[in-house]
Amino acid sequence: NRIASLFLPGRLGEYSITFLLKKGHDVPIGVSAAAVTIDKVITLIVSCVIGVVGLFSFFDQFLALRAAGFALLFCVVIIFCFLPCSRRFIRTRILGKYASHLSGFYTTFSSYWREHRAALALNIFATLLRVVVIALSAFFMFAAVGVFPSLLIIIAIGGVETVSTI
Repeated sequence: NRIASLFLPGRLGEYSITFLLKKGHDVPIGVSAAAVTIDKVITLIVSCVIGVVGLFSFFDQFLALRAAGFALLFCVVIIFCFLPCSRRFIRTRILGKYASHLSGFYTTFSSYWREHRAALALNIFATLLRVVVIALSAFFMFAAVGVFPSLLIIIAIGGVETVSTI
């Protein structure tokens, strides 16, 4: 699924795991899609927070506030998609006859917030760890040529890059 992510926009290739789990382990597509979506939502939130901090570090306040506003608007749109009227619209108008393939999505998605908070905390920790590991990788590449940037600056730059692609 990582290779598929290289070719599909927005890292949508990560959703290919849903089909592989269905085929190999009979995991319902809606359940596995909810798990992937939770990971994407957490990554989005963590990246936006880091990115907004980075924006205020590197750019003037007006530009940083505009970008932060767009990031917040994007998050609101995502949240709006989970309201009952939006879910009904998505099921009937967008998914149509394919809606049955995603049965269990909302139940699984909402159960993470209600019942599986430890799993959410682990995912947040893993997401933060991934950010640090990526920054360390860049740091070591710079260090190899005698340049030693601050690790926090590298993390902030990565956050700005993520926010700029929203």
